[in-house]
Amino acid sequence: YGSDQGAFSVATAKTFPSSYAVSIEKNAGPLEKQKNMLDKYKVTNNLQLRRRFSTYDFKFFNKNGLHFNYQMNLSVFHWLPIKGRGNFKDAFAKYILNANTTFFEMSTPYHASARPKTVESWYEKKGKKIAQSYDKNSTEDLKLMEESLKEKGIKASFKRLCYTQNRWLYRIDIDPQSCTRKRDIQPLIKQCDLQRAKILGY
Repeated sequence: YGSDQGAFSVATAKTFPSSYAVSIEKNAGPLEKQKNMLDKYKVTNNLQLRRRFSTYDFKFFNKNGLHFNYQMNLSVFHWLPIKGRGNFKDAFAKYILNANTTFFEMSTPYHASARPKTVESWYEKKGKKIAQSYDKNSTEDLKLMEESLKEKGIKASFKRLCYTQNRWLYRIDIDPQSCTRKRDIQPLIKQCDLQRAKILGY
């Protein structure tokens, strides 16, 4: 999601040639640079989708039974126009259900963000003000994510991987009973015009 020039997508596809990596990016410039990398390294298993990353993607993949082994969302969730704690929890739960394992960089109000007020609204609870500082020992972000899944009856494990610029990168593994692999990416490949990087009807 928000793959930009596709460094992670191309590296993943190159490292795992029998898999498919899907990149979602709205801007033509970064996608063209990504295509150049795909050609340079002779990578043919990276599917490029030119569209704006949105909550519609979560609904689309779930509705069509498309479920991934892994997904990455690295400090781009704050670009979504999601205001309020309740709306964040609903969107986050739907997003997590798209994959068995998610690598997620959780935004906090304390790092440079494109939508600081939006992110701040995720942490407000019953009118109470959020903490004025955030360090790597804080668990505000973890509690918010755990609460989001618990309310939807989704069991998952969280592991903090690294901390940088006032935010943590998490690995989130869904319990198999909460979400099982539905089918592989082949139906998506068949619907997609690879040259134009667009899913027909998407």
